[in-house]
Amino acid sequence: MIRHYIKTAFRNISRNFGYSLINFIGLSFGIALFILIMLFVLNEYSYDKFNENYNRIYRFEFGDAESVHLPSAAGLDAQDWFPDIEKVVRFKSWGDEYFEYEEKTFDISKVMLADSTFFDVFTVEFIKGDPKTALEVANSIVLTKKNAEIIFGDKDPINQILKIR
Repeated sequence: MIRHYIKTAFRNISRNFGYSLINFIGLSFGIALFILIMLFVLNEYSYDKFNENYNRIYRFEFGDAESVHLPSAAGLDAQDWFPDIEKVVRFKSWGDEYFEYEEKTFDISKVMLADSTFFDVFTVEFIKGDPKTALEVANSIVLTKKNAEIIFGDKDPINQILKIR
């Protein structure tokens, strides 16, 4: 019986080839569009879920929202403006920077400046050190494992001094 259905289907496709081609292209386009939309939706719903409090983290934008730059005072005043805000974190992308350690220079990419409250809001796994005290002291730094290994090798990076060039 199934063989009969398949023969009939191929016979109808060959008789109405143009119509069948339009249907096949439309079906293919619809399925591809559905997959793309679902991938987009899944990405949007999974974005930043690695943070423990992802559902309580919001981004405050200023002006035309083409950049994330906000005057420093506005970040601090936001808690006064909106009493529901629990913590404010200010951070800024600094780009690439050169660091010096023991007369050697290292190029570190994607350097960021951040408030001491950064690790209270965002979840970051620490290998060494304590996230609660990591940025409390002025001029303190948090390094990725990769950058710590590049700069310090096998030495313990805690309490070492780096110079910015």
